[in-house]
Amino acid sequence: MHTAVLNPKSIKMGELYGEYNVLTNEWQDGLASSIIRACVAQSTNEDRRWVVFDGPVDAIWVENMNTGEGVGGMVARGHDVGGEHDHG
Repeated sequence: MHTAVLNPKSIKMGELYGEYNVLTNEWQDGLASSIIRACVAQSTNEDRRWVVFDGPVDAIWVENMNTGEGVGGMVARGHDVGGEHDHG
């Protein structure tokens, strides 16, 4: 098992989740999206990876994660986070 621990309150939202630059029409991954993308790329059925958001709970970053502004928003905007794995 592998873990990645980060404190979401220690950086700005764009640095945490990533952000879209309207001038260049490009997406820049944030720390969380980079970590999750790497975990998916390196994942196997036998090797579990955990991303731990360790720090004071903030309603704003939690809501962003739930509404698609965060890491989940990458998928909604067509950004592939990795291949398919059977994690059942």
